[in-house]
Amino acid sequence: NDADQGIPTFTNGWTAWGDIWGPVTYTVRGLLCFVTGLAKAGIWTNAAIAELPDKCRPSKRVVFSLNNHAEPSHVEVSKLGMIEWKGGGRSHGWLSLSGIVFAADTKYTTKLEL
Repeated sequence: NDADQGIPTFTNGWTAWGDIWGPVTYTVRGLLCFVTGLAKAGIWTNAAIAELPDKCRPSKRVVFSLNNHAEPSHVEVSKLGMIEWKGGGRSHGWLSLSGIVFAADTKYTTKLEL
């Protein structure tokens, strides 16, 4: 098994929802970093939810549309590994972080020409 797994460092009052939902985790497998789990809300605006370790960071800001009950949430991961809510749904006191996937090792990435 070549996966490396851990728990990100929560910030600004955010925590894992826990219970039947389990922990929030990151997994580095090969060149990809995956984040999964349900986070219990802390400070939403102008504040990071959690910080990922060096081995699980993108080379540039990446953007995701994640689940917040009935509304999508705009979430970004900075190149410093900060997971941040930027807009959209923030009801019900939680945010799913499942669906965050990006290249963690950029020496193998190629620019896509459009």
